[in-house]
Amino acid sequence: MENILILAGIFVLIIAFGIIAFAVFRTNANIKNINRTLEFQYNLFVKMQAVLKNKSATNAVAENAEMIYQDLLQNLIPVMAAIDVMPRNTNEHPLWRALGGIMDEYAKNPFALEKLRRAIKNNGEVSRNIDNYISLSAI
Repeated sequence: MENILILAGIFVLIIAFGIIAFAVFRTNANIKNINRTLEFQYNLFVKMQAVLKNKSATNAVAENAEMIYQDLLQNLIPVMAAIDVMPRNTNEHPLWRALGGIMDEYAKNPFALEKLRRAIKNNGEVSRNIDNYISLSAI
């Protein structure tokens, strides 16, 4: 009778160890799965951060370019007024419209270049704006 109780106890312990071992392996598998998921999420966050940095850098470049374009345009407006040139009537950036208006006027009337030369020579404000435009556009 004692042998049966000892064998039953050993059998119960073996079953308990088996259940515990199964639970440990199952938990280990879940932890590995969680680890893979967290690693994937981390890599995704790194990619998102890189994309956001690139967008931020792109936005900064666009803002700086817009400031430069506005400065160039501010220097072209008095020049265009001095030679009586109107900007193009398109949906482009105002700087490109202004430059296009000057090019269109020159294509229609080559004397526009002579008017520009005289305006630069005779008007200090126009000359200063041309100098500023050339120095800004060299940046």
